[in-house]
Amino acid sequence: SLGTSPVLLELEGLYVRVRPLELDSVTPEMVGQRRRATKRKRLELLQRFVEGEIAAKVEQEWLASLAAAEAGKVPAKNEGMIDRLVAAAVANMKVSIRNVHVRYEDLTTVPEHPFSFGVTLESLLVENASVASDADFSQKS
Repeated sequence: SLGTSPVLLELEGLYVRVRPLELDSVTPEMVGQRRRATKRKRLELLQRFVEGEIAAKVEQEWLASLAAAEAGKVPAKNEGMIDRLVAAAVANMKVSIRNVHVRYEDLTTVPEHPFSFGVTLESLLVENASVASDADFSQKS
């Protein structure tokens, strides 16, 4: 079951090549589009904040946590089945990364002296401490 058994995320045999963006390929139109999109997102966020959508939610959560702190309780969350399942999967997650090579190549900054370097990660295992120490996997009710 997904809620009680470990979720294993494996990444193996990955080769990543990173290069700086060649400025010749960037057009003024691309820069303008990106700036407009960023500005549009900022304006939408500001408008939502001013209209009170975000402010009201932040204030409501703050007041609830303040009342819970005064009562000495942790506020109860209204979690759905999917929220509980995702939380249990994350709590039981094991991440295994093996044989990953990241190479940086720079051929454009100083064309007379191109350079590259790389880093290889042989193995990395990340898991919840309770999963590593117990045969029982955590289960959130």
